[in-house]
Amino acid sequence: MTIESEAHEVLTRFWEAIGKPEVARFFPVDSRQLIKSVMGWDCEAKDLVAIDARPGFSVLGRCMVYEDGRRLVEVATLEVGSRGMWSSPAVQRWTWAHEAGHIALKHISRSGTVDHDARVVHECRRARSVIGTREPTRNREEVAAHVFAGALLMPEKAFRGQFRERFGNDEVWANRAAYSDLLSSDAPPDGPSAADLAKQLATQRGESGESLCDFFGVSREAGGRRLVELGLVFS
Repeated sequence: MTIESEAHEVLTRFWEAIGKPEVARFFPVDSRQLIKSVMGWDCEAKDLVAIDARPGFSVLGRCMVYEDGRRLVEVATLEVGSRGMWSSPAVQRWTWAHEAGHIALKHISRSGTVDHDARVVHECRRARSVIGTREPTRNREEVAAHVFAGALLMPEKAFRGQFRERFGNDEVWANRAAYSDLLSSDAPPDGPSAADLAKQLATQRGESGESLCDFFGVSREAGGRRLVELGLVFS
């Protein structure tokens, strides 16, 4: 089964568990509630700033299994940024979905003992640089959890439908002539990259006043990446 299929299966189970709501009421996906109701894990949102002592890094979330069998997902409410302490709802939603990916893809059972004092026997942790410090290369499991999060929060069928509703096309070619009004004046003269245009389109508000990022509750980067992944924006 592909990661997209795994995410679709988990999302379908959550949709059924909450009464099969209409699309407009289902999104943004409550990924924290999904972990609790579908996966059966406890969830806590808390300050995780002190968890990672590396300068310039901040822990966004982690999955833990305790010796007594308790299974817990923690997601940070605070993150050390260049402008002080902050926490984005979109980042939190993504992190819950990312941790759900670790659970669904069975990464937890392959991780090692990490904390004897706290009786934690397994852990998966998501951390990132917040001051420009170069982040270590992510391993395959982190990449897979990221792919899962994108598919969970922005499932292909719904995402394509919302794209078509806003832009009237099934795909967009990143040529500057057609989308010059969306781009900054320093865009390359031969046209923007697909990634650049995708991030602009992801946050473009149409007649409804709601962008793709607004509808799915994700960041500009996540929405743009999904547009490129699904081939909705190409160069």
